[in-house]
Amino acid sequence: MTLGGDESRSKPADTNPSGNLVHEFKNASLYLKLQVERHIRSIEPAGFPIWSDNGYKFYTPQGLPKEAETGYKAAMQSISERHQQMRKKLEAYYERNLLNPEAPPMPNISRLLLPATPLAALCSFRVELSPKSVRRLCAALLANDSLELQWAAKQLYIAARQQWPEDFKGPLETETAPESLNNIIAKLADERLQFNSADTQSVKLLSASPKLEFDLLAESIYPYSTLSLEEIIEEVSDWSYQQKYDSLKQASAEPGLLLDKISYKFDMITDHLLLEEVSALIGGGPQTQNPSPRNGYDVDPALETAGIDELFIECFDESLKLFSTLQKAERDDLTVYSSLLGHKLRWQLSASAEEMKTLIDHNGDESYKSLIKNVREQLTEAHPLMWEVLYEDIASRAAAHKNRVKPAKRRTSRKRK
Repeated sequence: MTLGGDESRSKPADTNPSGNLVHEFKNASLYLKLQVERHIRSIEPAGFPIWSDNGYKFYTPQGLPKEAETGYKAAMQSISERHQQMRKKLEAYYERNLLNPEAPPMPNISRLLLPATPLAALCSFRVELSPKSVRRLCAALLANDSLELQWAAKQLYIAARQQWPEDFKGPLETETAPESLNNIIAKLADERLQFNSADTQSVKLLSASPKLEFDLLAESIYPYSTLSLEEIIEEVSDWSYQQKYDSLKQASAEPGLLLDKISYKFDMITDHLLLEEVSALIGGGPQTQNPSPRNGYDVDPALETAGIDELFIECFDESLKLFSTLQKAERDDLTVYSSLLGHKLRWQLSASAEEMKTLIDHNGDESYKSLIKNVREQLTEAHPLMWEVLYEDIASRAAAHKNRVKPAKRRTSRKRK
């Protein structure tokens, strides 16, 4: 797949009742779709595409040296072949155990294979954009190192100019600085910071506001009092512990009265699947780092049960080899295409207590439950009474720490020295 304007088209304004721009991408990379989806939620189809539905085709970046391009195509072909083998073996396994009551429950085949899907996998999707959304999305795509994402920004801008000529008179390039702030910061990070992180904690609470949960009482009382906030805080500080607890419980019974006043910030290390599941539940685009085969991955025990775990691991081995090939060719800007959906990446979650409660109440798979259990423990440490009021079944913080759920199996790639 090479870049070209015939891979992208827009529908005229008069065919869309909302008056927004409806833009369709044909044969784009999954990486492009994920980047668009983190800024714009009006995407069809949403979520992750099934690679087999597009014939296991993949995006090949332009401008690769001949040797690197050969290695790139060979690696992608190898991953796609293993992907097909896994699907056939899984179908055979499911058929054999269809009527076997003793067979362990297994996830959906496509869902089980999603982690082994490369970000270079081809997919098609369409987006609906207002003029404001076009500007925001184009700015984000243009700041990326990927030529594919920059091309997508230009195609969107051209389509927007055709639909709204008065709003998009100037060229796209004139609306950005000669060198974006993102690129400047990225260079500083590359030059001044260590390449590898020693911190591999999957969930870390960076901040919780307010620090003292009884300060929430003063905030909740403020609209109904004539005292200043400082005076209310002073009054509340003289209450007994039981008075504070009872009042906090009473205030938390009012939806939105307290929970929207509490905010948290987490540093997370998960795969794309968990990142997208969390983002879909609370909305907003999280701040993410680029995924890398060097961040490691998890192996679902169901893969071993079906006897395809070695094929699965081989997909990640091929991905790591391709990553090294692109680095050797001095194309670090393209290493993201060597990553698979199952590779870990670091990202930040900023959410209110109301949004955190939404995440806790959601019933996900075992990986999601393990992540949220970890999150819930740290929320309880930061604001113990608040979360005890909301969930009276929460055990003591010490006991929670001892019973953290860990992945059944984890593969971590060797890191570059």
